[in-house]
Formats: sequence, structure tokens, C-alpha cells
Amino acid sequence: MTLVSCFKVLLHRYSGQQNICIGTPVANRTRREIEELVVFFVNILILRNEINSNKVFIDFLQQVRVTTLEAYQHQDVHFENMVHARAKEMDVCKDSLFQVMFILEELPQFQNTGSEQLKPFQGKYERQIFQFDLTFFIKETSLGLEGSVIYSTELFSEKTIMELVSHFEILLSSIVNTPEKTIATWL
Repeated sequence: MTLVSCFKVLLHRYSGQQNICIGTPVANRTRREIEELVVFFVNILILRNEINSNKVFIDFLQQVRVTTLEAYQHQDVHFENMVHARAKEMDVCKDSLFQVMFILEELPQFQNTGSEQLKPFQGKYERQIFQFDLTFFIKETSLGLEGSVIYSTELFSEKTIMELVSHFEILLSSIVNTPEKTIATWL
């Protein structure tokens, strides 16, 4: 949640917008009986927060935490259903539920005891690709965090993305070292 909060501050800094909305994937394994299945159950959560530059970062982090936990409570609502429900009231060319995706990859270590058996999926699988203006991937490794970015070349240059990544690193370091400062400090 610290990474998401920092990322939202960065988006606020670049866009000047106070209402920041991002998408993030969730494992969607809320029932015990499906926890150990090796099947792709990922769903997308939409996280919207208002940023007040006069707030202390720790308070904003708490706000993001509450928003995220509330979104987790509704993770069974499929993203495609939200898109279809909104499709009637929005102009697909202008509106979208969000344009930026933030993905934190925290893969648990799988320990094979020899008793597991993989079974092929027998159902229908449809591959759908959602394109976003900007997608940040952060992966936890034994050496720290690694990241990559997918972006629309129609909207961003490589130089802009490199600056964005550099600013994210600087902002994250500053926030971790002085979380009691106001968001305006880093703008």
C-alpha cells in the first residue's frame, strides 16, 4: 500500500489532478476450496483516492489502505461486468474506468512435496487484453524491488517514462525516510 500511495502521489504530481484512479490486479481467491488450485482467477480492482497536498503522507497512506481493503471486499465483482454496466453511460472514446495500472507481483514460494498433481483446465478460456495508457510493474525479489513499465508511445516518450521512473524512485526513498511530511513537500 506504500508503493501504491507513492505511485498515486507521483501521478498527482505529474497530472495536477486530485482525483487519482488506478487499476490493480487481485488474486481473487476468497474461498478456501479454491486457494490451492493452479488456475488464473485474477480480477482487477479500481482504486480511487482524492489527494490533498496539505495532508501528511501517513494520513494519505491510511486513506489508501481503507480504500484498498474496501475494494478487496468486492473483488468477486468481475471487472468486465463493471465495464459493461458503465458502457451505457460512457463514451468509450473519451471515458474509461481508469487509464493507469499498478501491478505488484508478490509470488509465494511453491514448495513441491511430491504429492501435488497438476490437472489440466477443462473449461473455456478466453484471452482478453486490456490496454492502458500506463502500466507499472513492481516485483519483489531477494535483492529488493525490480520494475518495468508498459506505456502508450502515442502519449509518452521514452525520455518521459525514464524521468517518471527516476522520480518514482526518488519520491519513494523520500517518503520512506520522512513519511510525516505533507504531500506538498514532494510536489
